Amino acid sequence: MNSQARLWFLAITLSSLVLPPTVAAKRPADIKPRLEPCKLISDQAIHNAPRLAKPPYLTPVTDPVFATQITRITGDPGTQVANIPGGIWGSVARHHYSKDQAWNADESLIFLDRNEAGGRGAPLFLDGETYRPLFSRRPPGDGEVRWHSSDPSLMVFAAENTLGTWNVRTGSMTLLAKFDGYEDLKIGPYEGNLSADGHLIVLTGRNRRGAPVMLVYDLKNGSSRAEIALSTVTKTLDWASISASGKFIVVNDDDDRTFILDYDGVVVSRFKEYGRPSHYDLALDASGEDIAVGVSKSPPDEGLVIARRLRDGASVALTEAGYATHSSTRNIRRSGRGFSDFEKTKTVRPYNGEVITYSLARDVVYRIAHHRNVVRDYLSGTHASPSPTGDRVIFVSNWGALGGRPVQAYVADFRGLCRS
Repeated sequence: MNSQARLWFLAITLSSLVLPPTVAAKRPADIKPRLEPCKLISDQAIHNAPRLAKPPYLTPVTDPVFATQITRITGDPGTQVANIPGGIWGSVARHHYSKDQAWNADESLIFLDRNEAGGRGAPLFLDGETYRPLFSRRPPGDGEVRWHSSDPSLMVFAAENTLGTWNVRTGSMTLLAKFDGYEDLKIGPYEGNLSADGHLIVLTGRNRRGAPVMLVYDLKNGSSRAEIALSTVTKTLDWASISASGKFIVVNDDDDRTFILDYDGVVVSRFKEYGRPSHYDLALDASGEDIAVGVSKSPPDEGLVIARRLRDGASVALTEAGYATHSSTRNIRRSGRGFSDFEKTKTVRPYNGEVITYSLARDVVYRIAHHRNVVRDYLSGTHASPSPTGDRVIFVSNWGALGGRPVQAYVADFRGLCRS
């Protein structure tokens, strides 16, 4: 994420129709709670967060409003990290980002990208069920990594001019490709993902002339596509990614506008409005269409979470109130829902300071937990991100600390309340 977007952050499926501006949001009295298939609350009433003491490390507590189980999975700053020789919990200990999956393919591991204790500190791997630390290990070349879609021991990495897989348990590395004449290859940077089947990836970097470019690589067949010059699309890249289906290349620029390209670099569709959507993730709708899911920052649906079809820009609103911050569809093994978090303010209603999940078919919104986070800077962003099965969600919270620290990771578990 670029610095301009971070500064903004501090300041505050599909039909073929765009939600018209004249459609009024339903009043809370018009919304009847939906308890099936989930037992999570799905009304639009205002549920203020009652006082709740900060959960002790690894001691689950129950959200007093939404009945989900919340566990703080990072320890108190300055204390020893169990099983990690010399490891100390820092004032910032958290996962990477909302659309970077924290759990591996079978949810046996959680990857914490950052544990700052006098420095950034090495990444940590936790047990995916008990949340106890297991080991600490840096990716090859300290490059970017994403979990493999099916092998729970592997991450896909990009570093310098190489792409490979990394066995996080053994530390072994398998080189998939070396791109001679290219440098500073990134997955996005920072916000890109693999296709839903894990076969395709977009890498951004520079060619031998220093020009910014994109490369599409097929991990299944071991082949790469031709170089695409970013200058033909935008002068200010924020990030790029392959779409969920693998059919499109998605480019988001520093003006928060989106370009959808084919493999030849031809723009097939554009989202010309500012941030419509913004801070979004990529997914497939029920008919297999590629969509972008995130908050809209422009009319006619400003403040609502929308799903927007990549091939033609058709959109639909998935929420009817509130102003979401970040959104995620990393629940790739049980798709069909999106997840968003909302800042704690006096104006965001009704999901003030909450993490929610909603159907991509626009039939229901479920409310998961109050995150009790006070956003002071980028690292204290809530960045809620679901597990692959979509019945747990990791998020960041400083639990109301006015100074914004410590920043710690929490998991809201609703497996007993919502499985489908």
